[in-house]
Amino acid sequence: MSRTKACSMVLAVAVAFMLSGCSQTTGDTPESGKSKMAAGTNNPASHESLKITQWGPQETTAGTAFNAQPDGSSALWIRVDQSLDGTDSVVVMDGSALHSSISGQLITADVPANFYASSGVHSVAVVMKKAVEKVRSDNVQFTVK
Repeated sequence: MSRTKACSMVLAVAVAFMLSGCSQTTGDTPESGKSKMAAGTNNPASHESLKITQWGPQETTAGTAFNAQPDGSSALWIRVDQSLDGTDSVVVMDGSALHSSISGQLITADVPANFYASSGVHSVAVVMKKAVEKVRSDNVQFTVK
């Protein structure tokens, strides 16, 4: 992915955060106060552990795009308890690595339409890769109603 497209995606997700109050689906932002905070997240985690502290949206309606990007795709954002800068980290949904972009403790991912085409619950995690070390975060759920 080009640097311009990556910057556009991060900017688009940031705009989606600001506009999420206008959305028909849940798109809780890190600032909304509705986040799922992990215990003890004020202390930086070691590279032996990785915890998801916030994510959004946590649910959507089947067949409905969410956090719409300029190219029409949907995006999911996840905040973790440590910086992912300098790593080759990805969001994994139901075992499939998604195209992801990193900015500090925030990682965003394009979510293919097949994941929200019909109702169900999907397992979401972050896999942090740095050199030969690979650490998987805890799992959270993305629900399609």
